[in-house]
Amino acid sequence: MPDGKFDREFLRGALALTGRSEVDRLLLVSDQPLSPNEIRGRPIKKKLVYAVTTEGLANQLRAKKYLAVLIPPYEYTRIEKIKVAVVAAQSAGLLREGDTVLAMCGPGQDRVVDTLVKVVIGSEDPEEKIRVDTLGLPPEFSSQVFEILIHPAM
Repeated sequence: MPDGKFDREFLRGALALTGRSEVDRLLLVSDQPLSPNEIRGRPIKKKLVYAVTTEGLANQLRAKKYLAVLIPPYEYTRIEKIKVAVVAAQSAGLLREGDTVLAMCGPGQDRVVDTLVKVVIGSEDPEEKIRVDTLGLPPEFSSQVFEILIHPAM
């Protein structure tokens, strides 16, 4: 997944943080899974959750005993991708109230990750709440219907 030396160091740093006891999950929003070499020797496989845009890739990851959720393949900002992935992981029962999650993503589905965000599930901070009107849904989606679906998951 990483292209250059800095990218590899960035990923190694995020994986090292994931190994800490206070981190409950690493949510990787990417259609490019980590290589076995990047995970080898690290106690993170049980913490790792992939958020991918194709059912085929999600099934491949699940077959390898990874946790994976499916997210829509729309063009989102990095933070919007993370928000959508958090909702999908919560809906799947992979994130719980009080969990500390490190979420990683990048600018596209096929490029290196360049963003790391710490999210505490259930935070009372209003900035942490997901606003449906900022998700950038295409016009064919009703934000009211989407909001009705998302809020029970949260």
